[in-house]
Amino acid sequence: MSWVRDGIEGDELEGANALISLSRTANRNTWDALMQRQWLRDGLNTDEIQAVWHLRVIARRSETAAQVIVNMPFLETIEPGDVLALETLGKSAYAGGPLWDFLDQPVIRDGITDEEASLVATLMGVAEVNPDLVDQLLQPDTVAVETRNTELPVAGKVVLAVMRTVPGSPLTMDILEAALYTVEEFMSLPFPERHINHLIEDATRHTFSGTYFGSHIATLPVFEETRLLASRAPSLYAHELAHYYWTGNETWIDEGAASFMELIHANRVNGAEVIPKRNACRYGNTIKEIKAINPVAGEDEAFWCYYSLGERLFQDLYHNMDDVAFRTAFRRLYLMSLFDDPEDNCEGTRLEVCHVVAAFTTDVPADMATKAQQVINRWYGDWRLPGTESENPYTETAVKGIYESPYLGYTMTVPPDWKLTEETKTDTRLELVSGHDRVTIRVRKLKPDQHLSDVVDQRLISWNNLTSRWDRSEVVSSERKSVDGLESHWLRYHGHKSPRFCAIVVIVRVMVVSYEDRRHSVVITAYVCNGREPWKTDVERIEDVERMLMSFKP
Repeated sequence: MSWVRDGIEGDELEGANALISLSRTANRNTWDALMQRQWLRDGLNTDEIQAVWHLRVIARRSETAAQVIVNMPFLETIEPGDVLALETLGKSAYAGGPLWDFLDQPVIRDGITDEEASLVATLMGVAEVNPDLVDQLLQPDTVAVETRNTELPVAGKVVLAVMRTVPGSPLTMDILEAALYTVEEFMSLPFPERHINHLIEDATRHTFSGTYFGSHIATLPVFEETRLLASRAPSLYAHELAHYYWTGNETWIDEGAASFMELIHANRVNGAEVIPKRNACRYGNTIKEIKAINPVAGEDEAFWCYYSLGERLFQDLYHNMDDVAFRTAFRRLYLMSLFDDPEDNCEGTRLEVCHVVAAFTTDVPADMATKAQQVINRWYGDWRLPGTESENPYTETAVKGIYESPYLGYTMTVPPDWKLTEETKTDTRLELVSGHDRVTIRVRKLKPDQHLSDVVDQRLISWNNLTSRWDRSEVVSSERKSVDGLESHWLRYHGHKSPRFCAIVVIVRVMVVSYEDRRHSVVITAYVCNGREPWKTDVERIEDVERMLMSFKP
């Protein structure tokens, strides 16, 4: 090979090392077949080097399998999608996975094509979450693969591949591409993968709507239905695509950053406010408290607090810093996951709270650094970089008697054991807590064509979606009451997810108020969750909450 004969220099060294390592494990037939590939004889680029390393992993476990694979059509040239397929086959071989089960399937046995490489890349993830689906995916002419070449402003050419076993919406690819543009534009860094495999099947982890597997993302087919395609799919795709940047770190960082990117994409698509969309956490006020519980994904409802609290932390930082400072810090945080900076006083590249504090409080204006520290203390819990002051300015504030909001001028009677944990102007929200119980007031401007009943219907739909698999021993539909001359809709729900969780009573009051010549919807939501005695309804607690909701006066 000419690039070897004239001396190995610079980047060629890694390619040479990969070939030397492969030569020690592959048999002569595999080696001779590889030497015939023109892409190897011309010198190796980054993708081609990765392909050699993956072949080496396969050969180390099975020389016969490596010999079969190296002769397949998809390796005539090496593209990013081919590398993902090889990586999946390599992982299957290395982990003692079903490599030969895959290779013995008709679709693969006659040689993987470039189009089939996208499907092969999904197999380890599918085998993990829905093994029965593997045989279906590998039947001839079963899977439709739709591809599109797109040009990103920073990364350049990226290939999108959407796979499904049943017909889907022709708009899905457009929605996926739009989300991809938003994520890269906001990060202002090259998208980390140049071939994106999107499998639309019942192949996500646990009961999640979508999952990022590294080799691909998977989302449930229901999000291609008309009712969810426009309303939910854009956010879902933005979330999963964001995980190409945000992965391998503490859960609250990865899921919080991905959930925050949902808000950014909604803002780009329809001008929606960048405010939290996920339900507030009922199991703790800070990420530190949730980490103490150590919830398990797919088993504990408290696991979703990593999403909601992480989302709130990043959106709060977003609103307390100017756009340039926030995005610079956000990018800095991501880069910390790639390179270990000895000057940031944080260990390693697996992002933790130390990295978040360092990213958002260093090399930013002093006033923004102070605000960022307050926000992090507020949502994570008190934590500062080593050697800095440990005082937390966001300690909870006790509320007694009549509480008056400084932002919208409403008042409410509050029992003495409740504390104020949040009062924000960005979306006009008041949050009170006592133990596991919580009252949240949100004030939002009504759309010109929106009626009070629409707001009520949305609340009912949200509850039904949340509790579709719960034991709902009581779900009371909308009641209309007149309180102080205000027409209100009252909702009351009661249910539990499993014996591991307390019975939850949710009380909602929805009304319309006028302020500064604008009509606003006011939604007051209260959660009563008696964790000390599961299955028992704390009647006195519910009465306290209802008195608070009744006392609301604009």
